Amino acid sequence: MSVKKVVHSADYDIRCLDRHSEIRINNLCDPSIAARFIGITQFGLAALTKDLLGITIDKSKQIQQSDWGRRPLSTKSIGYAADDVRHLIALQETLDQRLQILGREAWVAEECARIEKVRYNVPNLEIAYLSVKGSKDLDGQELSILQKLFLFRDEEARRQGRPPYFVLPDTTLIFLARNPQTDLSRVPGLGQTGLKRFGESLRQALKEGLSASPIYRPSRVRYERTGEEEVQRLNRLKEWRTSLSARLSLDPSLIWPLPSLERLAKAPDTLSIEAIHESIRQWQHEVIAPSLQSFLKLLAAEK
Repeated sequence: MSVKKVVHSADYDIRCLDRHSEIRINNLCDPSIAARFIGITQFGLAALTKDLLGITIDKSKQIQQSDWGRRPLSTKSIGYAADDVRHLIALQETLDQRLQILGREAWVAEECARIEKVRYNVPNLEIAYLSVKGSKDLDGQELSILQKLFLFRDEEARRQGRPPYFVLPDTTLIFLARNPQTDLSRVPGLGQTGLKRFGESLRQALKEGLSASPIYRPSRVRYERTGEEEVQRLNRLKEWRTSLSARLSLDPSLIWPLPSLERLAKAPDTLSIEAIHESIRQWQHEVIAPSLQSFLKLLAAEK
């Protein structure tokens, strides 16, 4: 067994390590996951450190959103980074003690093992701009402009070696898509530094967007209308999940995944298939599935 790696909210870190260095992490311990399995609802690092260790750490938004790629790091940034890891071992040990009392160590180990396997997924830049907050309210021409701006930002971010939101925040992309003829010196979120660094390239992206054909969002897929019996069954399954989550002091999402309940609401006699679905954990199969099976039998008897 390899050395334990304690990483809080490890999902993003593991994706970054995979993207930039193809580094894999084994034997992961994630305090944010462990905290959820002992019933803690505020599982951010600062909240956990305060609640479990009585230690207050600075989680300044200003430092969080600063440019961590710039060197040398400021004294405040170094202190922030140190506090981010200084108490992790003590925090994990405290959580492990509580998990042992509850008999849930294997549950957390399985969840952490799943996180170890996450990988960075390369976004499809041809459609990723449609996920920008505020894009749903744009018309066809504005979407064309947004697409060109999004591609420009990604290219500029790669050139600078910085995250895209450090080049231009999403709010600025939306503003420019709506106001492509505006004076760039007055654009919020751009600033004089950005204007000097890539102003001409930004103007070119706006020009290309204005001359491009309008883009219209794909029509939403219309799903088959859900029957009343199915709706009632799903509501009862949600009630079962909520009740069990209260008894176990777990968030309902940890008890059983909602998409699985939705499938069971349509086909309640397929639990044996659902129980081996990739979304179902082994601990759920062993601990939760018997309760779910009993409840489905109860629903069937009520018909």
